[in-house]
Amino acid sequence: MDKMLYITGSFPRLGDGIGDAAGKLYAALYKKIPVKLVTTNKPCICDYAKEHNYDAAEFVHGWGLCTLLKLIIKIKKENISRIVIEYAGNGYGKDFAISLLPLFIRIINVLSSNQIKVHLRLHEFSMCRFARKLFTYPLVVFSHTLETPSYTEYKILKKRYGNKVKKSMIGSNFQWTNKRKIRENDNGKIRLAFFGGIYPGKGIEKLLKIWSRLEEKYPNRYEYYLLGGFPSGLTSAFDEYNQDVMKRIEESKLLGKITITGFLPEDIIEKCLDEVDIAVLPYEDGLTLRRGSFLAFLGRQIPIVTVNGDEEAKKMFSDADGVMMCSDIEDMFNCILKLSIDNKYMEVGKNNWKFKNIFSWDAIADNLLDNIKASNEV
Repeated sequence: MDKMLYITGSFPRLGDGIGDAAGKLYAALYKKIPVKLVTTNKPCICDYAKEHNYDAAEFVHGWGLCTLLKLIIKIKKENISRIVIEYAGNGYGKDFAISLLPLFIRIINVLSSNQIKVHLRLHEFSMCRFARKLFTYPLVVFSHTLETPSYTEYKILKKRYGNKVKKSMIGSNFQWTNKRKIRENDNGKIRLAFFGGIYPGKGIEKLLKIWSRLEEKYPNRYEYYLLGGFPSGLTSAFDEYNQDVMKRIEESKLLGKITITGFLPEDIIEKCLDEVDIAVLPYEDGLTLRRGSFLAFLGRQIPIVTVNGDEEAKKMFSDADGVMMCSDIEDMFNCILKLSIDNKYMEVGKNNWKFKNIFSWDAIADNLLDNIKASNEV
């Protein structure tokens, strides 16, 4: 395998899903091939890299033109022939220059006999806000191959860009288990939980409506947990969302009844997941396989009440006892009640183990390397 450079604006523990996925993929690649990492110089990221002995990692202060030029010099100096870019990710901020890297590489290739290939892993595009879509467009157009874990994005991009577009997967940040753990310190209440960053698009508004109705009709039967935190200082779209959610919690008469954990280390979150009885995930864009929060619950054998999925999700989970895809809030409410009868949730979800190999990070890394190898032969 040729020398590879892995570029990602986000990385653990920045607090966004793309960064967490980038960390897992890099670890899987690191075991297989020599790969160098370039990511954002934030204390939480630097600490994580130090803890995992990623000595070859390089940290940049921003993703503007200066960084772009330094990356190009690094690529030429170190004879790097394969570049993997993880996009989007909040760590890139509002810098646009990194999106021009594939274009610069194509220009360099015209003037050189050593051909460099750029492989883009794209988590979102068509559903992006206009500014983000504009930033992403040069990456999509000029990268040599493009893979996405979103089936919706795959269909849209495949139609326009043809065979350079590949379908990929993401996995969970947590270990899979084939044993459902018994919750400690059981007080008799059924514990409902959402997991992930608390920001627009996650369906928090729907979640609060469901929980408010449950608490009104069945007071003190349930406990409610938001296992995650409010990102701050990453993008203006998240500004003041914290206050908005807290206001909705108060208006829903759930103040003091919902526990918000904030961002926690992986080992602590894993223990929190094992204390959950039923997961509730009302994503606004439907269930897609790019949702790491869904995969986290799936891998811990926790039954999941969520919204209808795209074609890929529906095909994969139509017969899965532990995944209940619902058409609306009413349907989700009723599914929670069904799982609550005679503690049915304790048994539901055990067959989720059969999906483990599909979402293995080693398999995902192998698929990426296969796509890179195939591009070399074109």
